[in-house]
Amino acid sequence: MKYFGKAIRLLNMIKSLDLDNMLYNITLKSEARQLIIQLNTREQLFEGINSDGEDLESIGGSYAPFTIAIKQSDGLPSDRVTLFQSGDFYDTFEIKAYRGGFNIKADTDKDDGDLRFRWGNEIIGLTEDSKQDLANYYRNEIIKEIRKKIRNV
Repeated sequence: MKYFGKAIRLLNMIKSLDLDNMLYNITLKSEARQLIIQLNTREQLFEGINSDGEDLESIGGSYAPFTIAIKQSDGLPSDRVTLFQSGDFYDTFEIKAYRGGFNIKADTDKDDGDLRFRWGNEIIGLTEDSKQDLANYYRNEIIKEIRKKIRNV
């Protein structure tokens, strides 16, 4: 048995891994929360798509000519709906972690109405591509954590 001590300790460590707890702890990290928000806002909304991958303009229509003129004068994209003017909406995004997952929350209520009424509930959430990017991030973080644990065996 003494020859297999390290192997037995390694197997016991692997057996004791709690993936749900690891995912929860990763989601609590600022880096993970920032990534999720970036995927939803900069990688999706700023590109003009919702969590279903649908073009926002096809759902709620295009911006009014006045809004387009403001966006152009501010150097912002006017060829697509981004739901970004000053950044106030994007700044409201937050991640609520729980064991088994997380929720993305944002304040969609603006001066001229709730953004969800015009562009749908799917403005909050991740596309399949964003979910894959996030899964890759989690995989890499889990591998780092397991490597740390292995070094301590």
